[in-house]
Amino acid sequence: LYWERDSGNLELYIMAPAPMMGILAGMALGGMTTTVVRAVAILMAGVLIFHVPLQPSSWWLLFLVFLLTMVALYGLGMMFASLFLLWGREAWHTVNLLQEPVFLLTGMNFPLTVFERLLPKIVVGTILLIPLACGMDAMRQVLFRAEGVLPIGWEIAMLAAMGIVFVSLAQRTLALLERKAKTEGR
Repeated sequence: LYWERDSGNLELYIMAPAPMMGILAGMALGGMTTTVVRAVAILMAGVLIFHVPLQPSSWWLLFLVFLLTMVALYGLGMMFASLFLLWGREAWHTVNLLQEPVFLLTGMNFPLTVFERLLPKIVVGTILLIPLACGMDAMRQVLFRAEGVLPIGWEIAMLAAMGIVFVSLAQRTLALLERKAKTEGR
């Protein structure tokens, strides 16, 4: 939304008779399509070039975890999209500040089980409240039959709960943004 404001399209989105959640869901589906294509390309490169041994316990479970992770991430993204417009440039500075620690803590570079030896359990549990961390840990468990921070069932439940919470919060923050845009005319 911040980019759309800069390009001049945000006013059109606000005035459109379609709900903002629908507009953002359309953008999210386009982003999810790109994400799926990239994930498949990376997976194929890993298997074909680097001979990564995949032993998924269930392809359906892997698809479910991936889908729940995407819903939770896009709910979080939609929520932050409206908050970015409300907060302005300060939000970008905050994102730049938190970007590398989030990459480190989400398990993108190594399994989260490494943190279990280094950090207290409460800190590792808090890290799992980031949808990417929970999703990555769950996908590692399904794809490589590896140990996770929590059992796979708990992580699936957490991802589903985060998806519901973040999509609901996104709906509220978008309604606040629309109300503010209509009353202040900006």
